[in-house]
Amino acid sequence: MSRGARIAEELWGSGPGGTRVFERADVERLPAPARLYMEHAIAPGTPLANAVRLRLRGEIKLRRWLPFTAEQVVHRVHGFIWRASARMNGLAIRGFDRLVDGEGEMQWKLLGLFPVMTASGPDISRSAAGRFVTESAWLPSMFCSDAVSWTAEGQVVAVAHVNVFGEPAHFAITVDEIGRAMSVKLARWGQPGGGGLPLRRLWRHRRGGTNLHRLHRAQPHPCRLAFRNRAFRTRRRILPRDGRGSRV
Repeated sequence: MSRGARIAEELWGSGPGGTRVFERADVERLPAPARLYMEHAIAPGTPLANAVRLRLRGEIKLRRWLPFTAEQVVHRVHGFIWRASARMNGLAIRGFDRLVDGEGEMQWKLLGLFPVMTASGPDISRSAAGRFVTESAWLPSMFCSDAVSWTAEGQVVAVAHVNVFGEPAHFAITVDEIGRAMSVKLARWGQPGGGGLPLRRLWRHRRGGTNLHRLHRAQPHPCRLAFRNRAFRTRRRILPRDGRGSRV
């Protein structure tokens, strides 16, 4: 088992599912777009999940668009890992991005042997903390915490204010009239263009496709979703918990 696969299994198995269930009373005092989002995302009576596991396929822009497959685990307390595989000029590139217990890391190898990108340290961790918040859109139970506060920007934008491993984040979710997330954005620590000092840059993710239904509603079966941004065009398959916790 590769190191990335081992981290994913440890993250997925780190703690049982929660016993608390979601009720509409939990969100009745939230701003209107935040309440709409949460009520659409989680069905009343659903146990609040600790983790979600996704399988992805799509295209990633590495100079040009290349097909990729991936698996992702997001845990509401410990962080996330995104493992992927793509081919460039017929050669496999595999690796992962992760944030686990506050420590960020990127590790990518050609043919699983030759490093093509390895990075860690405070700046990587700060950037990964921002990504963790955006990836938590797949795990809306994270936003049920008392540590999360909400504000609204107009009638359709809910802003979740959270602190992830010491890094403050303000996560804006644009919803439609029934609470579906149509786009998300967040100012994320990064280094655009690869030069200069790290800074906060606006990160956007918008929903793609018109034939998709609910985003996070409790499902007895896996559901498929499509999202896209400047670097990814993906379809994601959410896997229910296998009897060890609650579903997303």
